[in-house]
Amino acid sequence: MNKLLARIADRPTVNLVIIFVVLDLLAIACAWMYTNDILESRFYRLGRDRGLIEFIEYGKFALIIHMLLELWCRNGEPVIRAWLILFSIMLADNFIGIHEEVGQLIVDNITLPDVGLKRPKDLAEILVLGALEGTALLYVIYCYFTGGDAGRKYSNQLIVIFGVFVFFALVMDAVGNQYVEESGEILGMTLIMAWIHSRHRAKSG
Repeated sequence: MNKLLARIADRPTVNLVIIFVVLDLLAIACAWMYTNDILESRFYRLGRDRGLIEFIEYGKFALIIHMLLELWCRNGEPVIRAWLILFSIMLADNFIGIHEEVGQLIVDNITLPDVGLKRPKDLAEILVLGALEGTALLYVIYCYFTGGDAGRKYSNQLIVIFGVFVFFALVMDAVGNQYVEESGEILGMTLIMAWIHSRHRAKSG
């Protein structure tokens, strides 16, 4: 797997972005065909856990983690390690569905207040996300301020792009249209992958 990711990471950034954009558009088209009863398998449904769209996202996560690991091994910056931990937790959460499962346990056993979200489970999932990804993000912030200048410089742009992903993953997921939310998450993760890859290629060169 590491050799495969290394070969993929060696491709030009533009080529890699085009490949993922084509895959993303294909997955969204399949989701539309499922909605319109052209495709029958729930594997293509928008928002399906471990469905087609999520499997494509796993590829982006794996590539991001691979590149961050290589960068951390080279420079040892604490904030790079923190980003690596954050994206690893995000991948594990998406793959296992931790926030969905724990969120369901919460609403089954605890009455949560109505805060205007679409479902009571949305609030429970946000709380679990805060405990998992939120704690890891706090660690990123801590390492940003306590680490070296190189790590801070690397993180300055990355955290802005990451904010785009968080906006769609949390805010639009709770109050917005599902197609807008899913498309925004896909776009956000592609932007993160493209930026990290462009820096990876520049360092490798």
